[in-house]
Amino acid sequence: METKVLRQKLMNDFGKILKDESKLEILESVFDAIIKEKSASSISESHYLKVEESREKYLSGKQSGTSWEDFEEQLKVKYGF
Repeated sequence: METKVLRQKLMNDFGKILKDESKLEILESVFDAIIKEKSASSISESHYLKVEESREKYLSGKQSGTSWEDFEEQLKVKYGF
């Protein structure tokens, strides 16, 4: 759908929603969920930094990696899957 057409459709739809109080509450819940989803993360910032450091080492050749297949095989051997 073209951006201008989509924008106009959304403006029309929001106009209808704003007139209906019960739909306003639903819309508010949706926006709250979107905002919460963006800000809440169960992964700490320190973990992101460790991953970034490891990736930089790998890309620079200072650290080697393992293919997913090899890693999966190691897990199977270690845990008996």
